[in-house]
Amino acid sequence: MIAVIADDLSGATELAGVGWRFGLEAEILHWTEPVSAAHLVVYNTDSRLSQVRAAARCAGRVALKLRRAKAAWVYKKVDSVLRGNVVAEIEAICFRLKPRGCLLAPANPQAGRTIRQGRYFIHGVPLHQTDFCRDPAHPRRSCKVSQLLDPAGERTIRLLEPGVRELPPGLSVGQATTIADLRHWARQVTPEILPAGGAEFFRAILQARGLAPRKLDSAGSLKTRRTLFVCGSTSDRSMEFMEGCRKRSWPVFLMSPEVIAGAAPPAVQREWVRTVCAAMGRHRQVVVGIGRPVLPCQRVGCRRLGSLLVEAAQAALSKQAPERVCVEGGATAVLLLERLGITRLRVEHDFAMGVTAVRAADGAGPQIVVKPGSYEWPAGLLE
Repeated sequence: MIAVIADDLSGATELAGVGWRFGLEAEILHWTEPVSAAHLVVYNTDSRLSQVRAAARCAGRVALKLRRAKAAWVYKKVDSVLRGNVVAEIEAICFRLKPRGCLLAPANPQAGRTIRQGRYFIHGVPLHQTDFCRDPAHPRRSCKVSQLLDPAGERTIRLLEPGVRELPPGLSVGQATTIADLRHWARQVTPEILPAGGAEFFRAILQARGLAPRKLDSAGSLKTRRTLFVCGSTSDRSMEFMEGCRKRSWPVFLMSPEVIAGAAPPAVQREWVRTVCAAMGRHRQVVVGIGRPVLPCQRVGCRRLGSLLVEAAQAALSKQAPERVCVEGGATAVLLLERLGITRLRVEHDFAMGVTAVRAADGAGPQIVVKPGSYEWPAGLLE
């Protein structure tokens, strides 16, 4: 059994989707669940927004569970732009698994996310000059990897150039600008090294260990399914997506400024939910989203708005039963699963890197497609 520890649901589903493409039966589990018998077990600690100590405790508990289950090897999935409690969680996992060192390779070159000379770039633009500088919980105000990982400068973090063949003890960052760089780092991962990073490094490790991707069919991308899109992100990309939906004449329902500010009476919120449900009964594709807050959205506000968003989604599921729910943003997807009481998911299809279709492990309910807010929906889901 191969195991992954991820700090949010979109990252967990992304790596489960990668494993599924390589022929592995993949399940995503809430961190409290027992280890399953799947070929690839991906735990979601849902700890990206947690306090540092709480995140470390959660990651350490999952690592101990996997050690006792005798996982063949463990991968630590981190956010590709290093948001969250990256170093604290890695340290907690290392405390339980006792590796000699950790090789962290977060770059995703195929998505334009590269690291060179100690700096992080997205399509050649320094990270802090991209939309990530406005992230509501973890604004990226620097492109220096050492600052992103350890703002206080309290740890020794080694930045390694591609080509290095002897990994030092402790935490090392493998810089990468190409897939070939990641394949080099994948070949350096031994049983004494904890690998950590993004989806492309995980894929490179699977290839280095002799696995090959399967040929995909169109079974997961049927165009006739009635679909509800739930947009929990306030990013520019999300706004552009919803504008494109309007041009397709899809109903798009955004929260009013009063709802976003928390000043709307409960009756107004209930009417918004009823409107969404009515549209779902008349249209094949319906979109609900937060929209663009007037002021930067704080964590508590984000959860409140996310809860209202999934309330509308749950109502549509119970009254109109769409066959597919496409959820943008891992935090929003977690809120939806909490409302539906789902803690174990099985991968059904992988549409594109980071866009994975899952269903409750018992086969009940709709297909749920999850993607990070910064990724695009593939064209096959929009036709």
